[in-house]
Amino acid sequence: MFLVKIYCTNLLIFSYLRGKANFFIMTTIDKVIFKLASVIFLIFFLFTNSEAQNTTVLLSEINNEWSLIFNKSKDLELNELIINQEKIAAESLRNNDTLGIVNAFNKLGGVYCNQVNYEKAYSYYWDALLLADQIHEREATARSYIGLGILYSLYERREDALIYYMKALVIHQELVNKNKKYIQGLRSNYFQIAVHYRYENNVKAARSYLEKSRKLAFFQKKNVLFIDAEEGYLNILERKYKRAEYILLPLEDEIKSTTPAYTVVYYSLLGDLYKGMQQFKRSTSYYLLAIKAAKSYRKHLNFIPDIYKKLSSNSTALKQQSNATSYLFYALTLEEHLYSSKSTKNQFLFEIKDKYRKVQEEQKTLQLKQTLHQLKQDEKIWFLKTILLITSILLIVIIAMVWARTIRNKHKAERLLLQQQRILEVKSNTEIMAVKNKELTGSTLQLVAKDELLVSIKDKLTFLYQENKLIDIKRLIKEIDLNKDQSWLAFETRFNAVNKEFYKVLCSQYPNLKPYDLRICALIKLDFTTKEMAKLLGISAESANTSRYRLRKKLNLNKDVNLAEFIRAL
Repeated sequence: MFLVKIYCTNLLIFSYLRGKANFFIMTTIDKVIFKLASVIFLIFFLFTNSEAQNTTVLLSEINNEWSLIFNKSKDLELNELIINQEKIAAESLRNNDTLGIVNAFNKLGGVYCNQVNYEKAYSYYWDALLLADQIHEREATARSYIGLGILYSLYERREDALIYYMKALVIHQELVNKNKKYIQGLRSNYFQIAVHYRYENNVKAARSYLEKSRKLAFFQKKNVLFIDAEEGYLNILERKYKRAEYILLPLEDEIKSTTPAYTVVYYSLLGDLYKGMQQFKRSTSYYLLAIKAAKSYRKHLNFIPDIYKKLSSNSTALKQQSNATSYLFYALTLEEHLYSSKSTKNQFLFEIKDKYRKVQEEQKTLQLKQTLHQLKQDEKIWFLKTILLITSILLIVIIAMVWARTIRNKHKAERLLLQQQRILEVKSNTEIMAVKNKELTGSTLQLVAKDELLVSIKDKLTFLYQENKLIDIKRLIKEIDLNKDQSWLAFETRFNAVNKEFYKVLCSQYPNLKPYDLRICALIKLDFTTKEMAKLLGISAESANTSRYRLRKKLNLNKDVNLAEFIRAL
């Protein structure tokens, strides 16, 4: 297992040196070079590392498990299909039926592509294309183009793939304009281009072609099962996972009943969905279902390396490092076999076999010469561009400084205005409080006068009561005493309404003050004289002075501190 880990670590090291930490975004050249280095690295350790036996065991497991991919399978169904198509091709050759040969070759290309025997798939598609061109059979030519496009896409030659897809599209559009019976080919063509753009992560373009395919399916009243599945995948790319789940989950029963081989792709999509939702256990279960389906139906085997990579990523997230390493080893080994230039199955793709490619290479060489000439001309104006760039940067800096200063001055002016508003508000509140206190003082003096009158009346009533002992007179005396207490309560209520925080602040700073002391403080705040205080409290002037003296002591005031000013400041 140590060797497997080193092999996988080699992948990350190479990606880092290329400035791309993620293997999946490496270019085709990067992958080819890396895989060459990986093979050499494996061979070296197979002869030098004591744990090489572990790697041999894993390789043996892959050979046994994926004999389909290594072309060691004795799959009778596939072999029978291939034999039947080869018989049709031979029969067509005897009958000089070139179109029959072309159709058989295109079908054989599709069979071998699904069986991941890309060498034979490429050869059959290419032979079909050459024959179709000779007899000017446009529909067969378009099918060959799509087959070649799929092969180039598998090898991440996306530009070449798109060229073939577009060539097929032009043919299908011309055919449909002449006869509507070719709509099926155009619909499949749109769908394949949508898949291509999805691999390119160009969701907008993919959805555009997918909708074109959907419209044609509705026109033909055909099933849109695959189109819905592809729409679900596009939602996964957009990270609209709930929407993707809503689209994909209802499709399972129909896919299993009508096209069970497509469950390889379908379960892989669900694995991607839940991987995106970070539900790694659920994602892993669907990836394993996809692998199981691939083994059962022997279709879409090209998905297997990527599925193993995703399983490795899930295992890492689930902290199952041993599984992660094994899955990654499986993925790299299968990918090495399928796509590496060192694989004997794939050396044909690196031979100069495509005439169109020769023309493209010549065009690229010409473009390179033109580019070099253009670069020489660009060097002459490089200095001017540099000066322009520096000037632009300085101008931007100056504008930014001016803007920053303007904003700072604006904020300063706003703060100053806010301070002025607060000062005016405080001043206004102070003036309002002074007016209210003045009104309160006036009403209090009225209370004092009223109390004096009541005291006078009480004295007279007391004298009458002593002479006559009438109960009604005694009741009046009690009512006068009660009215006096209510007057004081009314005063305190109005005082608290005007000076809401006064008692609270006073009690928090001097909790030892009694209710009587608080009354003295309130009267002092209203500028009551000692005489007025005595009348209101019903005590002598001397007692009022004594109360003020005791209050100073409780407030811990020095002799030089004015009691009235101190209380008004609270």
